[in-house]
Amino acid sequence: MKDDVNHKSKKIHNFKVLGSILGAFLFFNPHTSFAFGKKRTLENPCPQIVILHAQELAFTETENRLLCGDKDPNGSAWSDIPLTQAKSNFKNFLQDRGYFFPSYAVLQNKVVQFNPGTQTLIKSIEAKNLPPSFNIHRYRTPLKLPLTPKRISEVRDWVRKKLMENGFACAKIEVTANPETGEILAEWLNPSDTSTIESIIEDDSIGLQNGIIRRYDAFHIDQTFSAIRTDITGKRSGSDKLTTYHNFEPVCDGPSLLKVGLKETTQVGLPRFVAASIGADTENLIVSRASWSHTRLGSSGSNIEFSASGSLKEQSLKTQLDWYFLNHESKQNIAPMIQLTHENETHYQLVGLKTHALWQSSFELENSHINFGVGPGWRNTRQLGGVGPSHSKYATIQTQIIHRSHLFEYHSQSPRSGKQILFTSTYAPTEIYGVTNPVQFKLESTWLYNPFDYEPPLVVFGLRTKAFYTHLPAGTSFSDVPIEYRQWLGGGRDIRGFGRSELPNNDYGSRLGFFAGSEIRVPGILPYKLEPFILADVAWLWTGPNTLSESMKIYWNPGFGMRWESPVGAIRLNVAHGYVPKNEDPNLSHWQFYLSLGEEF
Repeated sequence: MKDDVNHKSKKIHNFKVLGSILGAFLFFNPHTSFAFGKKRTLENPCPQIVILHAQELAFTETENRLLCGDKDPNGSAWSDIPLTQAKSNFKNFLQDRGYFFPSYAVLQNKVVQFNPGTQTLIKSIEAKNLPPSFNIHRYRTPLKLPLTPKRISEVRDWVRKKLMENGFACAKIEVTANPETGEILAEWLNPSDTSTIESIIEDDSIGLQNGIIRRYDAFHIDQTFSAIRTDITGKRSGSDKLTTYHNFEPVCDGPSLLKVGLKETTQVGLPRFVAASIGADTENLIVSRASWSHTRLGSSGSNIEFSASGSLKEQSLKTQLDWYFLNHESKQNIAPMIQLTHENETHYQLVGLKTHALWQSSFELENSHINFGVGPGWRNTRQLGGVGPSHSKYATIQTQIIHRSHLFEYHSQSPRSGKQILFTSTYAPTEIYGVTNPVQFKLESTWLYNPFDYEPPLVVFGLRTKAFYTHLPAGTSFSDVPIEYRQWLGGGRDIRGFGRSELPNNDYGSRLGFFAGSEIRVPGILPYKLEPFILADVAWLWTGPNTLSESMKIYWNPGFGMRWESPVGAIRLNVAHGYVPKNEDPNLSHWQFYLSLGEEF
């Protein structure tokens, strides 16, 4: 027993000795600081220099070499830095951090003490010669942050961007700053009226017929220039995978700034495109999608895509063709689609085949875009669970209209303003197992509002609505109605205080209902791009076993959450409590937690 104790004591002693040796090696090794981090913040980086408040300055390893030299024979910097050069470098490094008034003092043994002085913070941003409608105080981003050359450039770029968004194509901006007061002044050097688009200088390197790429334009000749419209045009061709880069630059060397041409620059990749994406939420766990597409079929730029998507609740295989059948800049196309789907929701399970062939066209309004589509379709559904016919086969006539504002498209990656309205209808022209000519209407909308157009937004108001109605003959039993003509709500996609498809809590579903979900998000008040929000949702649903015995029920919820605009997409967390009518199952009234990756709003 005593030998065992002695043996363990020796092992512990050996570990202590080994730890001491390792600790001493890490402490005295000159490369240790570089191994654990690239930044050095020593008060005395070299024998001839002392830096006050070095911890706050956090000079990098490279900057320290430019102050002290590099004693490493293999180093790339000078071995010795003259004091005058070190002072000049120190001054430049400080300006990048907002320090403009350094001082120097010679200590004993000819050691020079570097004092960075007081850091200048941005106090205000003012403007000169800008139009009366332009409020520069909407730019809140740099206030109370250190005054640096980079932030001065950002102010110039923001002012120019806003002027270009509002029609001033060739604005030249000069920005000056007072390092003593922290005041920034932005001056418009060439004030003028708004510019009109006179011509488009097309980039013919895309390999399509001249004018084909014009189908994506959010503007037209003789319209007032707007950087919002030109940016949207590039986003549209990129989302169709036709271009990897699509940009417009106004030509400002003409005799007048009131009429400008647009020089178009495009870059395209290979016509065959493979893509994969992944998201996640607490309802579906992993949401994945993979696709293969050919984006330049023929000289008119038609495209075909094969895709597969899957989640816990839904899996599908889909093929869609966008055939631009006219050999000029027409926005008309024929869009045949075939999709095989398996759905496993709370109140039903089905396997379905859905096809359609829509004729589609689109056109631009002053500040919005409308897409219209209509055409025949076919559905073949086998219902594996829930109330309804076990097998439904029927033809349809489908209509789809999308109205989307330019601001909604422009801010698609960080939603803050604009609107989108989607209307769809599905009509069965023949009788379906005793149900005569059912027709369904859906109207969905998203509204976003950024009061006073602050940057970043001071607050963002959001509203989502959904209204749906299925017309059926009086007295129709829902056991005869295909599942596609009935609705269930609940979950992250609509009323967030309940589980996915939890409402109404029966297998009949609802053929008539309305939902409204509101949200108030507050960006810019928390660090790390965290954005708190509060929410409130309400739904009115008519439900029952048949059209004569339906009754209305009201469900609602308050809640709160947090949004983080991460490098890989928006991460949203919300918690809400659902409330039900007095005659409803009280177990439906509960807290609901929802977490998602990739959902913007």
